[in-house]
Amino acid sequence: MAQTYALRYLAKAAIGAPRDLVNAYVATYRPIHPTVLIFHCTFVCDARCEMCSNWQRGDRKSDMSLADIDKAFSSDLWKNIENANISGGEPTTRNDLVEIARLMLDRFPRLRKLGLNTTGLTPHRAIPMLTKIVELCNERGVIFSTRVSIDGVGDMHNQVRRVKRGFDKAGQTIRAMQELQKKYSFNFGISTTIFHMNLDDAENILAWARKEK
Repeated sequence: MAQTYALRYLAKAAIGAPRDLVNAYVATYRPIHPTVLIFHCTFVCDARCEMCSNWQRGDRKSDMSLADIDKAFSSDLWKNIENANISGGEPTTRNDLVEIARLMLDRFPRLRKLGLNTTGLTPHRAIPMLTKIVELCNERGVIFSTRVSIDGVGDMHNQVRRVKRGFDKAGQTIRAMQELQKKYSFNFGISTTIFHMNLDDAENILAWARKEK
């Protein structure tokens, strides 16, 4: 499964490379429609990270409604989007996250890759949501990539994220995604923000990741 996915990923990248080069060339002479979109679907977050202040801006009332998102994405401005990422805050705090992903798949006719970063701290929400998005992307032939944030091993991660048992909770999401890869093709890994607090733990994170691969 992994080898087949890698070949398919490389094939898609190779097919898109000429178009990427053309877009880059044309953009030096005149404005073009955007091809990459990072959409902050919310600033609400289930973590209180030491290195991030997005959670302080979290206010569910300020989130765009699904209808507003659909209206915005229906604009021709986004017709050439090929690479989209759903970000936050924590995307899985939105009950309609799967529908947001579906809208992107419906509204972006040239979409090749869809990505999503998650804390993985609420596995009972994250796992079913990510599973459904994986299924949708597989149905549409869109490459899906997701990353679970790990900023330390054990208690270091808990301290950085300021969430009790955060490392164990993120681990549940990680193991579920690894298991899901046995059934569906998608790109999965961890992401780490290195800063003064966890710098000395960087080697431990790498060793842990290699062990858990």
